[in-house]
Amino acid sequence: ESHFSAEVLEVLGALDATSRARLVPLLSRNASPSSFTDTYDATNARRIGKGGFSVVYAVTHKETGEVCAAKVVNIRGTGGGDAFDSGDDAERKKETQETETKRVTTARRDAIRAALCEAAVGAAAPSDTVCAFKALIIENT
Repeated sequence: ESHFSAEVLEVLGALDATSRARLVPLLSRNASPSSFTDTYDATNARRIGKGGFSVVYAVTHKETGEVCAAKVVNIRGTGGGDAFDSGDDAERKKETQETETKRVTTARRDAIRAALCEAAVGAAAPSDTVCAFKALIIENT
């Protein structure tokens, strides 16, 4: 039984067989759910990079004292403010809400897919110049 959300498992299931085979052993290391702050001391975190879906910080692993790169992926999918005028009819509001929900869901799944694929690449080609994938912690999903 996995502690990952149905959404994460659905995205994982949609990946190609080779990527899934590389990810399953990595993800099974995270047999029990944990939070970022349970695992890492971010007191003196320093931002070391930024990408389309994420920000990378230098943090310290609480158990080992090892300084690690922690990629924080935003999968919350924020919507804008109120997209409706008072003149919109109920049907149009409903359609707009459904469209926004689909956009947010797609953005969340794209972010999850990007994180999983990046971890699979690291597993496929471990080297001294590529950070090893150690854990997947998903919060506020």
